[in-house]
Formats: sequence, structure tokens, C-alpha cells
Amino acid sequence: MATPKTAPFYIVKSLQSASAAAAGTILSDTISIESFVDVADRQGLEILEVDWIMQGYNAATEVYFAPNVVDMYAGDGSLGFQLLDQEATALVRADDRTLISSGALAWDFSSTAGGNFDGSNDFFPDVYNKNTDGRVVINDQLHLVARLTNTAMAADQQQVITCRIKARVVKLTTTDFVSISLTSVATDN
Repeated sequence: MATPKTAPFYIVKSLQSASAAAAGTILSDTISIESFVDVADRQGLEILEVDWIMQGYNAATEVYFAPNVVDMYAGDGSLGFQLLDQEATALVRADDRTLISSGALAWDFSSTAGGNFDGSNDFFPDVYNKNTDGRVVINDQLHLVARLTNTAMAADQQQVITCRIKARVVKLTTTDFVSISLTSVATDN
């Protein structure tokens, strides 16, 4: 069982596409958490909640806005995004042990004049049960990956995907720390 060493706090990181990004574009970045993890003290980062925020950005006017399907994209499409505890260069399957949180948005560009988000969305936030432990990470980095699929972005438009992580630093028992370490090593291979 993990014993909290801090109160919950937030870690926030964004991915931003280039203007007029092509269909299939992969975005990725890392979040350093090495200051929260201490192997000698069996200290890890317990993730309690992950929320995703979508925004558009118009590079010509330098304005951020709520996603507007018609202005941002050239047709029907989808967007997938994930938070992982191991490095990845593409989205991973839902049963992958490295997956901490995921989300997806899909839209039907032609259903109405304004475009519609459709029913195949993966809703978020991902909230771990208040009565149990969250997801404990002992690696020194978290990884964000997103993929713009099916359609290209319109000229001067950029997609911004923000990951907002609620976490706390915890001290683990020796047994729990070894268990998490072995899982991480097994996932690496």
C-alpha cells in the first residue's frame, strides 16, 4: 500500500500540431517526473486523475479557441491521444500495460453545417477510484502521444491537446516497489 507524502497537485503538458498538419501526423513529448521518484526511498508518483483538453489555434491570428470542426479540418476525422509510462512512437493498444490514460474524438464533418462530434468518442477524464490507490509510476518520465487521423488540418489551423494530471508523491512498501519495478522491466522487454 502506498502512503502519501504530498497532497495532490497538477502536472500539465500540451502537444501542438504544426499548421495544416497532414492526416496521420503523430505528436509526442515527454514529461519529466524524476524529481518525484526516488528509488532509494521507494518513492513514486501516484496518478489519481487524467483529464484532456482540446483547443484549436489559428496561427494567422494567434488566437486559441474551442475546437471547431469546420474551421480546423478538411473533412471527417478523428484524434487519439494517450499518456504512457514508457516511450512510444505511436498509439498503443488499450490492453498495453504502459497505458495510463487515453482519449479519442471523432467527428462527422458533413452531418450539419457546423460538423458534429460522433458517438465513437472515448470520454475522459480517467479517474481512479477514490477508495483505492491510483496508478503508481516509478519511471523518470511520462510520455504523451497523439495521432491526427483521416483528414488534414485546414491552412493556418493547429490542434492543441493538453494533458492535465492530478497526482501525489507516495512512499511504497518494499513489496509494492519491487512489484512495480518488475512490471516496468517486463514491459520494457
